[in-house]
Amino acid sequence: MRPLIFHLCVVIVILSLFSSCKQTEKEKTFVVGISKCSDDPWRKAMLLDLQVKATDYPRMKLDIKEADEDNEKQIAQIRSFIKKKVDLIIISLNESAPITPVAVEAYRAGIPTIIMDRKINSDEYTAFIGADNYEIGRSAGLFVNSLLKDKTTILEIWGREGSSSARERHEGFIGTLTGHKNITLREVKGWWHYKDTKDLVAAMGSFDDIDIVYAHNDMMALAAREAIQEKDPQAASRIRFIGIDGLPGPGQGVDAVSKGSLRLLLFIRQEGRLRSKLPGRY
Repeated sequence: MRPLIFHLCVVIVILSLFSSCKQTEKEKTFVVGISKCSDDPWRKAMLLDLQVKATDYPRMKLDIKEADEDNEKQIAQIRSFIKKKVDLIIISLNESAPITPVAVEAYRAGIPTIIMDRKINSDEYTAFIGADNYEIGRSAGLFVNSLLKDKTTILEIWGREGSSSARERHEGFIGTLTGHKNITLREVKGWWHYKDTKDLVAAMGSFDDIDIVYAHNDMMALAAREAIQEKDPQAASRIRFIGIDGLPGPGQGVDAVSKGSLRLLLFIRQEGRLRSKLPGRY
């Protein structure tokens, strides 16, 4: 995660310096509007890093809003930033299609706009910071290829279907399996959440035919394992569980791998990268 936050801080500092060059009478407070879709563990860690770094710049103010995974709420929050004419908007979006128009609206209003983690359906933004989710899904698929037997059933646990990260983690994964005819793929929509995933997996009843669980994040992989463990401990010890994200801390993905709860953990958040778009738009 650190490289991602580093790139983000570099952007903020550059924009802050750019803004300060325009001041002719008195120093201006540089306002960064942050619209985040949820308060999940990864975004909590991201925000904490950003808040700590912002303390190095006394003229910088972070205006943080959380959308509680509500598209309409996030749209309204971003529009409030546009109305306030903040100096920079950072959007960690809920779903691509609904948020795209308002993100483009911010960009066209002349506000530098950074898209975080999940992509919008447009090239009209200042910068994107995030991982290559397709390649991560592909890496998971290549690992699964090494585990395949004559007949293999894979349970894929999706994040939010309308988010680019979930779609790309699915597409990259499936792309590596297309040559195998004896694979059965089952799906559960976990919406990135531990509880939803656990409830849905538990409701499946039997797990005799499941060989591999591939979840779009750590917590859904752990939720699936716990649900199966409670219903059928023998199945839980046989099934290979694969998760993505690699969050540190007790009960998170890294801890689960060290304890043997997850077979593979892909540390995709540490592959964060910055891609600038149309920088002359400032």
